[in-house]
Amino acid sequence: MWFFIWILLSVFIIGVTAWSLRILLAQRAAWQSFAKKNNLNFRTGRSFFVSPVVSGTLGPYGFGLFSEERPTGDARGSRFNTVIEIALRQGMPVPGVIGTAEMAPVIESLDNLTQTLTINDPEWDSRWLIRSTDSAAMEKFLTPARRDVIKKIFRMKIMAALFIFDDKDAVFRLETADPLHNLDRLEKIVRMLIQQVEVMLPEKPAAPAQTESAQP
Repeated sequence: MWFFIWILLSVFIIGVTAWSLRILLAQRAAWQSFAKKNNLNFRTGRSFFVSPVVSGTLGPYGFGLFSEERPTGDARGSRFNTVIEIALRQGMPVPGVIGTAEMAPVIESLDNLTQTLTINDPEWDSRWLIRSTDSAAMEKFLTPARRDVIKKIFRMKIMAALFIFDDKDAVFRLETADPLHNLDRLEKIVRMLIQQVEVMLPEKPAAPAQTESAQP
């Protein structure tokens, strides 16, 4: 009886390991193709069973793609999430952070962002947190178009999301359980994110009109 149970357990473990290895190899191939296609840096993981790292510049933005270990909700284990980070390389009018409920521990640790903003929007998830140094300035910055971007990104099938910024830079961070081992899907998600984050950039002041010089 115990021998039969041991056989079943061994088959299960071997099956899970083989499936994980297949996903990892597919992920590595997809990420390497994505990096090569977009002139990004590709670096293999610290060991064979660790996901690779992709980094560099996509258009005007900084880009990062990697896997990160996170503890599970019951604190008895951990899981690896795929992380996408896009740095806008441009500051925002007011320092602040916006995140899903899963990012609450990170947001609560930011002692300099003491003011909380509540959004009056029936489509806004009340669990999403907004902190800044100036809630009035933050409310002005979060125009309907920018709120739509946050809502669209935060409602993706993700584990957590964070948009953090100051007067020098701004970074979108997404965590998902999806290993993104399909190249077409990876490209589609990144392309959508790049299009969306452009909306978050502050408007540039209009250049003063140039008048023609008077003829002598």
